[in-house]
Amino acid sequence: MAAASDQPASAQMMNNSIDAQWLVLQSSLENSRHIDAQTTRLDELIRVQMRQEKILEKISDDLKMLVQLQIGRLQQDARSSSTTAQRH
Repeated sequence: MAAASDQPASAQMMNNSIDAQWLVLQSSLENSRHIDAQTTRLDELIRVQMRQEKILEKISDDLKMLVQLQIGRLQQDARSSSTTAQRH
């Protein structure tokens, strides 16, 4: 193989250009892998957030139901107390 100084200038420029393009391609590939990893992580975080929102909705619904049950019991207790007080 000929030394770089033995190559014509145009061949050396072409080799330098190819080397530079190769480095750009390697860098682009590495960036793509990094973006892919970040995208995968973001997708997972979005799924976790959606599960959390569903759980919070369920908790909210359950709390509303418990409040309604408690209100019903208090109203029933108030009616019972009122009826008992009226008898005495």
